[in-house]
Amino acid sequence: MWKDHDIQHGFKRIGRPPNVAQNIQKKDKTTFKKQQGQRNAIEATFGHLKERFNLDKIVFRVKDGAKIQIRLGLVAMNLHRAATQA
Repeated sequence: MWKDHDIQHGFKRIGRPPNVAQNIQKKDKTTFKKQQGQRNAIEATFGHLKERFNLDKIVFRVKDGAKIQIRLGLVAMNLHRAATQA
């Protein structure tokens, strides 16, 4: 499915490395590191939201509980920003 939408995976390869040219290996490694950095920034934001706004204490036992938690965190962050700027 992700190949249909031109999305690259961000998983570290395991096993024997593929038999490709050095420049392609370097490009793949650079792309992987860049994706790791982007993913790390997003995870840090969610961690901050959970800790700052006590969202880690909320447990949703519904179908889309994780999505609700993320949306609540983003709403709380936006409201906090708006309150500090006003």
